[in-house]
Amino acid sequence: MSRTGASSAVAIVCAMVALLVTDRIVLAQAGSIGGTIGKTDKSLSGEDGARLQPKTKSSNGGTNAPAAPAKPKGPQTFQNPMSHGMRTDLCQTAAATGCGEPSANMWCQNKGYARAASFNWALGGPAWRQGEGTVCNGPCGILTVVTCE
Repeated sequence: MSRTGASSAVAIVCAMVALLVTDRIVLAQAGSIGGTIGKTDKSLSGEDGARLQPKTKSSNGGTNAPAAPAKPKGPQTFQNPMSHGMRTDLCQTAAATGCGEPSANMWCQNKGYARAASFNWALGGPAWRQGEGTVCNGPCGILTVVTCE
């Protein structure tokens, strides 16, 4: 017997012994030896997770922008206006700039209104400074009531 034939015979004998000794059946599917092919972040419907917001038609006929929030109607009064999960500071910065009406206007504009018609304030804290995105840990002037229009 040639060397190649002997190697083949030994391989066949080893495979048969392995089958006889093993009490479990192992099944394999072609191409299932690992790795992934294609997109892995699709839902069962085949949609990928990139489209989370509804699309609307743009002025040029395309669908490239999420739907705009509805414009508020008429004046509305807000008790204890919040920004970033905390009360809203009377001033926009730690240097006490943009205090009072400018801060109330900014809060209303962030809600889609044109301006603040009126506001009240008191001492308190902690509060979010809208102008610089920092926190006043107190005592702070905080907006207590804002009427936006």
